[in-house]
Amino acid sequence: MTNEEYNLKVYWDMFRHTYGLDKLSRYQEDLFWDEARKQREWCWYSDSPEYAITEAFLFDKPAMLEKWWKNLSFEDKQKYLIYTWLAKGSAILLGYNWWVDKFKQVGYLTNTEIKYEEIGPITLYRGSLPNLKVGMSWTPKVEFANLFKNQYQESKIYMIKAEPSDILGIMEGGAQEIDGEIHRGIEYVLDTHKLDGRIEELVNPL
Repeated sequence: MTNEEYNLKVYWDMFRHTYGLDKLSRYQEDLFWDEARKQREWCWYSDSPEYAITEAFLFDKPAMLEKWWKNLSFEDKQKYLIYTWLAKGSAILLGYNWWVDKFKQVGYLTNTEIKYEEIGPITLYRGSLPNLKVGMSWTPKVEFANLFKNQYQESKIYMIKAEPSDILGIMEGGAQEIDGEIHRGIEYVLDTHKLDGRIEELVNPL
């Protein structure tokens, strides 16, 4: 199995679990995909980028953003890239090169108050399957990385000492409960082209 085939298999396994498709009957799953195809057509032929991007199923959102990209203002590119990144489910469907290119076109991107000039070297963590350790999504909290590690038995926690030049964006996502406390997730989006050979497995994970 190639890396690309492996990534796609992981993506759809995650998607089916997230949407509960693995618990549906064949008939119920067919109804789901019928609805998804209808929604894709409505979004694709819409004359509104807002409708196309926000109403598409999460696996179609990047394709809708790509369709409209050249016609968007710089501000709308920033807005919809943040939205699509946070709503995408996983970056591995289109591949990291697609995402890295979009981030580089708009420059440092964030929905937080963290300015690029305020960023210094930082240790970040990622919970993932070994084949996906070179990824874009990292967190400064090892507890968050552990949540993702626990999705698959084979997953591990990885760490990297990131430099400001590695960072494409910083995103504030949804809240998660860790040890009975609610924590707001901060995600560092890294340029995967710069990470090879620098990622280490965390020796003593949680």
